Amino acid sequence: MQIIIYSKNRQYQLDACLHSIYTYVKNYYSTNIIYSGKYDVIKNEHKHVRFIKETNLLEQTKLLLSQDKYTLFVVDDTLFYRDIDVDNLLMYFTDDVLGISLRLGLNTVYCYMHNCKQIIPMMQYITPQILKFDWTKQKHDFGYPFEIASSVYRSEDILKVLNKFRSLTPTTIESRLNRSRDYSKPNLICLKKSIAFSCPANIVTGKNKCGNKYSAQKLNSLFNQGIRFDINKLKDLKITSPHQEIDLC
Repeated sequence: MQIIIYSKNRQYQLDACLHSIYTYVKNYYSTNIIYSGKYDVIKNEHKHVRFIKETNLLEQTKLLLSQDKYTLFVVDDTLFYRDIDVDNLLMYFTDDVLGISLRLGLNTVYCYMHNCKQIIPMMQYITPQILKFDWTKQKHDFGYPFEIASSVYRSEDILKVLNKFRSLTPTTIESRLNRSRDYSKPNLICLKKSIAFSCPANIVTGKNKCGNKYSAQKLNSLFNQGIRFDINKLKDLKITSPHQEIDLC
């Protein structure tokens, strides 16, 4: 299984994301980052990671998907906070399963994007820690099957959808994937407790709910001064949503 990370002008957050992967994620084959912006410093600090400067996002993503059977999609504001051996999850890709969400669990009772509580679906226990649910009957985060922050998919399933497109951008990839949902695979796998979350501290275009406390420019300035996210802050976090604000400095 490979990891594909999308990143734009957020070296500080990408560095935090990568260190959280190194700390908590086990047994993946490679890490590929499609990026835009000035990334010279972080490239020197993570030389075993493959950095691919974005030129044609659609074709670059398709090429990577053709190189591995399974892909974990990640974005640069994702943080992993619990241990996971991803190789052990792949056996749960039965014919009815579209993907494996690492951001969902019985603990994710709040939907940040809609600012509301969300109903936990009826779950089938595959093991005491591995659950399955029907995403076609859900709302909010549990009814959003294609997402690129922390979910694993069969690479061929994503390729089938991307082959319908002529172009792609990081901000539209999720919405376009979800307009082509595969209802023949109505189930998602998740863990009893989520493994990852996105910290919505900023966005690189438009407005953000968090304001300017952690602007990308401020965090990149800290990164260029040699300041790094303290990975120990991820220990013992109480995560209740796939998107949750935490202290980044």
